[in-house]
Amino acid sequence: LAWFALALTALGLSALCAVILVVARTPFLGQGAGLFRTALVLHVDLAVLVWFLSMAAAIWMLAAAVTARSAWIGLALAVLGSAAMVAAGFSPLAQPLLANYVPLLDHDLFKSGLALFALGIGIAATAGLAVWRQRSPTAIHLAAGAAILALGVAAFVLAVGHMSGRASAVA
Repeated sequence: LAWFALALTALGLSALCAVILVVARTPFLGQGAGLFRTALVLHVDLAVLVWFLSMAAAIWMLAAAVTARSAWIGLALAVLGSAAMVAAGFSPLAQPLLANYVPLLDHDLFKSGLALFALGIGIAATAGLAVWRQRSPTAIHLAAGAAILALGVAAFVLAVGHMSGRASAVA
């Protein structure tokens, strides 16, 4: 249920960011393009990444009846990562990068939060693989989804590591 709480919190914060988007574009109330873009990044990331993946983790945890410590560690990492992503939005140094399906803030706190969230979801996906032992068609589909997401998180981590290494080599 804690995963569902994280998902609903992310959805609520995303809705709040949507209100900020409207206010930022309202004549005589607008705060400029910087606030609009930052709110847009947080809105999309909370509504798409955090909400969707937290719901998936909640379903995996319920289907597998996982109560292991690793499941709670994954949740804690995901919550900390989500909080860091939101906190980075309050920094005047955070620069929105809108050139992707998943927009980012160019700020170390946001990137660290995103990495923590991905690690937490990866742990949940790995814990969700325990569903495989149930052998029902639904359980097998849930486990396959968890495995695919775990591979996706691993690919993401490797890609970011490769890009970080390349960026430091260029600098």
